[in-house]
Amino acid sequence: MPNVRCAGIAMARPRSPPMHAVGQEWPVALLFNGISHAVMMCTPRDLKVFALGFSLTEGIVERGSDVHDIEVYYRDDGIALPHAEVHLQMVQQAFMALKDKRRALAGRTGCDVCGIESIDLLDLQPEQVPDTGFLAKLAPDTIERAARELREHQRSRS
Repeated sequence: MPNVRCAGIAMARPRSPPMHAVGQEWPVALLFNGISHAVMMCTPRDLKVFALGFSLTEGIVERGSDVHDIEVYYRDDGIALPHAEVHLQMVQQAFMALKDKRRALAGRTGCDVCGIESIDLLDLQPEQVPDTGFLAKLAPDTIERAARELREHQRSRS
C-alpha cells in the first residue's frame, strides 16, 4: 500500500507530518480452468485466500479440496492500470457444473467492474484527467478536517 503524507497538520510531535496508509483496490480476474468467470474489485493482497473463499461462497466448489492449484499473476507495467489474475485449477466435476450455470455476477457497488466476465472488458488505460489546480487551492487542513468530520455526516444503516 502506498503511503500518503498529510501536510500542514499542527502537532507538537512528531515534527514530520504523519504517514497514513491508503488501501488500493485492483480489478482481479478469476479464471477457472483457464476460463474467465468474473472480475472483482479488491485489495491485491491474499488473493489466493480471496479466490478460494469466493469459490466456496458462490458455490463454484463444494470444498477447498476441489481446487488443485491457485496461481496469482500481478500486472503492473506502469502503462495500464494495475490488475491481477487468479488462475484456479479445479476438479472436472465442479468445472462442468460451473459451465452449466455460468452467469454474470451482480456486484454490490455501482463501479461497473464487479461482475464483468473478463479483465479484457475493462478500459485499463483510461483518459487522463487534467489537473485543474483544485487541490492546490484547498487549505492545508481541509482534507484532514473533512475526514475527521465525515462520521458526523453519515447516517447509520442499522
